[in-house]
Amino acid sequence: MALKDQIYDDLDIFFDNDEFAEYHTIEGKEVLIIPDNDKLIARKAGADMSISESTFLFFVRTEDMPKKRGDGDNLNFDSRICTIDSWTENIGVAEIVITQPRMR
Repeated sequence: MALKDQIYDDLDIFFDNDEFAEYHTIEGKEVLIIPDNDKLIARKAGADMSISESTFLFFVRTEDMPKKRGDGDNLNFDSRICTIDSWTENIGVAEIVITQPRMR
């Protein structure tokens, strides 16, 4: 078995709601994601955090997502319309950062 095949097989270990993952609804489909607040904090180091918006970074299997979208596009996340800040994919996993304006 090639390394790439083994990595794809091992994704089930990480995307397990008894381990690292949790369910969320993206574009009307329930999927398992892995939130990563620590990586988000490191990414935002030195940047001003706006109190008028909420930012969220998560990992999700690319096969569970709709077609990749670009920065600035909208994404329906848990029935909230969010803006995609970044969306990268590598070996079957997408890292997505979304922002949602906070309601007043």
